Amino acid sequence: MKKLFYIVFIILYANISASDAAHLFAKGNEFYKLKQYDRAIEAYEEILSQGWESPEVFLNIGNCYYRKGKLGYSILFYERAKKISANDEDINHNLLIAYSRTTDKIETLPSVFIFQWWESLVTFFSTSGWTIFSYILFLIVLFFVGLFFLTKNQRIRKISFFAGITSVAIFVMSILILSIRINNTQSLKYAVVVQPSVTVKSSPDKNSVDSFILHEGIKVRIEDKVDLWYKLRLEDGKIGWVEKKSFEFI
Repeated sequence: MKKLFYIVFIILYANISASDAAHLFAKGNEFYKLKQYDRAIEAYEEILSQGWESPEVFLNIGNCYYRKGKLGYSILFYERAKKISANDEDINHNLLIAYSRTTDKIETLPSVFIFQWWESLVTFFSTSGWTIFSYILFLIVLFFVGLFFLTKNQRIRKISFFAGITSVAIFVMSILILSIRINNTQSLKYAVVVQPSVTVKSSPDKNSVDSFILHEGIKVRIEDKVDLWYKLRLEDGKIGWVEKKSFEFI
């Protein structure tokens, strides 16, 4: 069922035919089975080059890099897959395994429960997921509004009125969350360290003081840029500067 959905999606939104996509995907899978991971990656990335971003393709690329021992790149593509399909069990499982192998163990700063709950709610769906959810709610609102004005049965009118009010409230909330999700996607930039190790500097200068060392696979937030230097922030609050070659944006 999932593969059928992806094929339909390709037909509608990508510049690649379903037969070509299926062929490339099957080709990549065959190379993966033969442990020819570089050739498998080439096949999967050819699909991406046509403008189709699929969580399943990102997941398979991440698996290839994991098998090649390139932990940083495997986590990068798992995170890209999760960005599209946040609640996919396979993606989250593989990501958890990959993160368990990272050298650096970053402790997250404690946060208030209500903020944790809100963050979980906002990230429950991807941006496209919240868009679809909001669209469905909009149709439900229209249904109850139409039912309220078209029926003469008082009991049904009463039910449709309260159901409509509830639907509108949920719809407004979903739009709010969608706008936050879009804003976060545009303003918050996350990346993954892909080099085996990188020395984080105290300022955007090679001659500045060394702050700390990071190893591949660590997810960071990018907050600023000066020439080829980028300011990063870790989940434990540490900040520093690294060159662009040290990481890849998710």
